[in-house]
Amino acid sequence: FEWTISNGSCPPSISQVTIQRDTPPSTANAGSDQSICSAIGGLAANIPSIGTGTWSVISGSATVDNVTNPSSTVSGLSFGNNTFRWTINNGSCASSSDDIIIIRDTPPTTSNAGSDQSICSGTTNLSANIPSIGTGTWSVISGSGVLSDVNNYNSSVSGLSPGTNIFEWTISNGTCPSSSSQITVQRDLPPSANAGSDIVVCSDIGNLSANNPAEGSGSWSVISGAAIISNSADPNSPVSNLSIGSNVFRWTTVNGSCPSISDDIELTRLSDLNKGIISNSQIICEGTNALLTITGTTAYAELQWQDSISGGVWKDIILQNNDTLLVSPSQTTHYRVKSSGNYCTSKYSEISVIDVRQKNLPGSISSNSLEVCKGNEATLKLNGHRGNIQWEESPDSFSWNSLSGNDS
Repeated sequence: FEWTISNGSCPPSISQVTIQRDTPPSTANAGSDQSICSAIGGLAANIPSIGTGTWSVISGSATVDNVTNPSSTVSGLSFGNNTFRWTINNGSCASSSDDIIIIRDTPPTTSNAGSDQSICSGTTNLSANIPSIGTGTWSVISGSGVLSDVNNYNSSVSGLSPGTNIFEWTISNGTCPSSSSQITVQRDLPPSANAGSDIVVCSDIGNLSANNPAEGSGSWSVISGAAIISNSADPNSPVSNLSIGSNVFRWTTVNGSCPSISDDIELTRLSDLNKGIISNSQIICEGTNALLTITGTTAYAELQWQDSISGGVWKDIILQNNDTLLVSPSQTTHYRVKSSGNYCTSKYSEISVIDVRQKNLPGSISSNSLEVCKGNEATLKLNGHRGNIQWEESPDSFSWNSLSGNDS
């Protein structure tokens, strides 16, 4: 524009003014806010079509590598919020500004899931570290388990499966890589123990018979008595050198962290049967009795008297099971005692012979009375007698005297 002042014939006075009309700058767009886990980041503002843009740090601490570059990198970011402003200016027009916040996240606390566990229960408590930075979360990696609070470092867990259960404790914070560690919870099942039924034997050897544990392992030990266990880990181990009487063995099963379980069995070794001593052989007269006695037999033995005519074929004498036997055989008979036990081999006593002799018979004299002259002889004959004889004489049938040499 020109300003002219005139006055008559005088030369006019002229001056000019220029008015520059600036275009408003482009509207500033600093870009989207960011969350990163690094000290270095990148800005992403709009490129102004009108005017010139400039970055400035509003809060936090950082260095903008190129303040006029919309996509400048920044370094030295502080943890937390870092605010940057993108300002576009054009001449005398009002500037346009927009802010962006870059949040630099702090790396999370290093995870420590705690020590591995071996337990004998379906429930337990986990024990991870408490994160000072970030949030912890439990997850089931293998096995099974129900966590009461997945974000509680000390969460209880139930429903553990037998065997191996693996849990992972992950601590996360913003965009930073998470930190994870694992814990193994070994759930052992309680063992069972059954030493078997009590045993009675009649020798110094025997066989044990316990259960083969489905969980864990078992071992035998001698509680009382004396014996040698062939293989203490074998449920059916042989044993030897048993002492007479009671021998107690214990079958103990163990499985991991579970309490051991025990069961006892008594193996009773009976003393070997004694055959006993029977009373001596006897000679009796037919029709009379003989008392036989057996001594020295074993206390628990069952006795059975037997007889045999020839000493070859033996038969039991019914209901004769005591240590004495009263007999009245009609002929010479052999006797013995059988000692038996449920577990021991039967033993037989020596043989006692009852020799039965026939009764003596008096017979008859061939002539009841004879008359002879003095000095003469008379012959008397004894008929139908049995046994040895001795002639006797008496003058009055009251006083008798033996006749020497007259025994036939």
